[in-house]
Amino acid sequence: MNSSLHLDYNMKISRKMCGPVICLAAAVISVCVVGPQSAFAAPTTAASRTPQEIVAEMMADQKTVNDLLGKQNAALKSDSDRAVVAPKLFPLVHRMSGDLNDLSIAVPQLNEQLAGSQMQLLALLSVLGEKSATAQIEAMLASTDPTQALAGRAHQMMARFYVTKNSAAAQGALADDLEKLDRADPDSVLLTQLTIEIGHEEGSPDLRDRVLKIVTDEMNNPLAASLKERLTAQKEAADQDALMANKPITLSGKLADGTAFSTDSLKGKVVLVDFWATWCGPCKAELPRVKKMYDDYHSKGLEIVGVSNDYDADALKSFVLNAQMPWPEFFDADAAAKNEFNSITKGQKIDGIPVMYLIDKKGVLRTVNARENMEELIPKLLAEAD
Repeated sequence: MNSSLHLDYNMKISRKMCGPVICLAAAVISVCVVGPQSAFAAPTTAASRTPQEIVAEMMADQKTVNDLLGKQNAALKSDSDRAVVAPKLFPLVHRMSGDLNDLSIAVPQLNEQLAGSQMQLLALLSVLGEKSATAQIEAMLASTDPTQALAGRAHQMMARFYVTKNSAAAQGALADDLEKLDRADPDSVLLTQLTIEIGHEEGSPDLRDRVLKIVTDEMNNPLAASLKERLTAQKEAADQDALMANKPITLSGKLADGTAFSTDSLKGKVVLVDFWATWCGPCKAELPRVKKMYDDYHSKGLEIVGVSNDYDADALKSFVLNAQMPWPEFFDADAAAKNEFNSITKGQKIDGIPVMYLIDKKGVLRTVNARENMEELIPKLLAEAD
């Protein structure tokens, strides 16, 4: 999750969009973090903006914050460094907090989840030297309400993490203390969220593996269960990738217009294969990414081939036309008539979509998990010799 505003468009811990500092685990309109509401930014009305617009502004501010803080939170290393960036960061962080409040108004059911993201922002403000933020954390710590006191400790731990990322010894001590907290309160979703955020932030792989193991071994709540499921899915995907990758592959069948087609005809090109369907929400959510890859790299040698698992050829053709998808689409009329996946999809033993393959210029399958990092892999494969 690299420490950054983290927007996850599948309502689970999944493909990440992160940078070097604040990590807000969010879904299209949902966020995978839970905790007591932070009050350091006054709620505002969100009536004039859609949730998507609010999220878009947070994403833009995230990039600026990440650029200012630098890799591994370089700008937080010392008091003098923090003093330089603080004036630039204060308005951005406060606006992000306001956006979180707006999002909680626009989508009230997210109120609890968004509070965990506010925790990260409040901790950052405290680290940057905002006295009111530090005072709020101290007030939580001093509270006789166990929930508020625990929230204070979580905020304090997050602030501590921000300034220890350049010291393996300090991070090890932090992990020791975090493990004690988690073991004492394994049902706490707030502590689970805190631990996940620290585990996914950019830093030591040893720390990441250790704190995520704390969640899977010690914590007992829905968020911990979600992480366990995700880690299991990642391992299965990695095992599948190891089994299938770096072997020649040919996908052949009929296109939506009935003509025969084979990926062998694309030798010399890098090919992104998208197993999808028009009825699949997550598949359609990925379409902007896929189209951007086509727009950015088609002229440089990228081809895209869709493997449609639709049950209606006319619906597929209409969608492709309206969405301006100029690449070929496999369509299996016989499978569609039986409401089954395309025989190509079944032949690859794929039982859930979306799935994306990447085939190199020599016709070798390089990954079955291109959905995770196509933005990184495609230019690398294009740069390889034919």
